[in-house]
Amino acid sequence: MVLLHLTAFGAVDGAISLGVRIPEDVWVVGYDDIAMAAWEAYGLTTVRQPITDMARMAVRMLIERIEDRTLPARRREFPAELVIRRSTAHAPAS
Repeated sequence: MVLLHLTAFGAVDGAISLGVRIPEDVWVVGYDDIAMAAWEAYGLTTVRQPITDMARMAVRMLIERIEDRTLPARRREFPAELVIRRSTAHAPAS
């Protein structure tokens, strides 16, 4: 299950309170690799993205569109990295 991190933390807490084992019974994956994801209590597998670079580009593109409203919409892609921690056991992506 892929969830935003705060929701993923809630999913982990809820699963534990119901006796559901992570990662044996269910895997939990967060997104954006916030610092709390690496805490021992969670060990949350996550998708890491270059947030700062993404924000800079978004602001740059917005300013360009404000200055020239005739510019077409553009799309930018950024690399993402899967950071495997305890919440998904030892399943290498192959």
